[in-house]
Amino acid sequence: MIKYVTFLFMTASQALAADPGIGSYAKYIYKSQEGNGTPPSIGVQIDSIVGLNPSGPNYQLKTEVLVLGRVNTTSLWNLSGNYFRNTEYFIDHCTQSNGNIENLKVAAGKFSTCHILFNQPDQATISQEVWLNNEVPMFKVKQIRISNDANKTRVSLELQDFKFALGPVQK
Repeated sequence: MIKYVTFLFMTASQALAADPGIGSYAKYIYKSQEGNGTPPSIGVQIDSIVGLNPSGPNYQLKTEVLVLGRVNTTSLWNLSGNYFRNTEYFIDHCTQSNGNIENLKVAAGKFSTCHILFNQPDQATISQEVWLNNEVPMFKVKQIRISNDANKTRVSLELQDFKFALGPVQK
């Protein structure tokens, strides 16, 4: 029990004092199902910080989706350090930002989350729900997204495991 409390305290301290560093990752149970009732594709998605830009607060985020033991997609893009600070602010002011505080149990444990529903967040998406917590790298504890494609594909992510590596101190 003491180990668990210490782990939570260290993780929360890291999240508040620093952005995630190289080696931080969040591993999710990934499910994708078309709206026509076909069986879902089940696998894992891993989001990890793989690089830092030394001249500015930018991070390289790698996303891999593995289904049936094969890499289906790999993406690599840059995230601004402001993404972390802005999202932390949003979580800390959840109800003022039209979110709801909810306790959520997932494979990685129990989390107090900021739950928000986005209707029509972009042209490719009909709806998206996210449950966010600032003790998790990239903040997502759970996500459900329904695409605007012909099949109305539903993708869900549920946090399975994560590591928060200490990053540079925020200024």
